[in-house]
This record gives sequence, structure tokens and C-alpha cells, in this order.
Amino acid sequence: MRARLVQTRFNAGEISERVRGRTDLEAYFAGARALKNMLVLIEGGVIRRSGTEMIAEAADHDVNGRLIPFIKSNADAVMIEAGHSIFRFLNAATGALLEDEDGVITINTGYGETTLPDIYSWQSAD
Repeated sequence: MRARLVQTRFNAGEISERVRGRTDLEAYFAGARALKNMLVLIEGGVIRRSGTEMIAEAADHDVNGRLIPFIKSNADAVMIEAGHSIFRFLNAATGALLEDEDGVITINTGYGETTLPDIYSWQSAD
């Protein structure tokens, strides 16, 4: 007779190969090998990740731009649209372009389409 384990919580998220054989660890009973396109709920369950939606037009449709997150706090987050020679800023919650008295906030940069993948960003002590 084989016993089946019913797993009802995934609070540990994806667990490594090193933990998968360790039944003495709590993470073994609260983790999964892989959670593709899933979100772990605080309560331990999982749900499917929702789809995506278009929230704003790109500055230049012919350029493969990038979105770079800048999160100051849970209530204050901005997405930086890095395009060919420009940066634009969007409210992360609504997708609205940020504006000042002169219109949409745009910064001219020296980054061309070929150098956009080389941009690295990090945050510290915001």
C-alpha cells in the first residue's frame, strides 16, 4: 500500500535540490519543485498568475525598449521606460505617464537601442 502526501501550502516557494530530500526541514512540507506562472498566497495556497495588459504606448514603436522598476515604497513606485535616447516615467500602479507643467517628463540620454540591454540598475537606501 502506498501513502500519498496531500500538500496544501507552498509558503516556502520553490525549494532547491538540497532541500527536496530533507524531510526533517519544515521547508520540505511547504515548498514545491517548480511554480511556473503561479503566485504564492500569504495563506500558503497558490493561484495562477494573471495575464498582461497594455497600459501605455511606447515612445517609439520601432525600438525594443526596456521597463526598469523603481520602487521607493509600497505606495510610491515608478516604471522607467528606457527607449532610444530617452527615458520616460510611468506611475507603476496606473501606467499613466508622469507629467510636470511642461508636459510628459522625458530625459534625453546617450543610450541607443543597441546599448539598452547593457543598462544595469539597483537601489539602495531609498
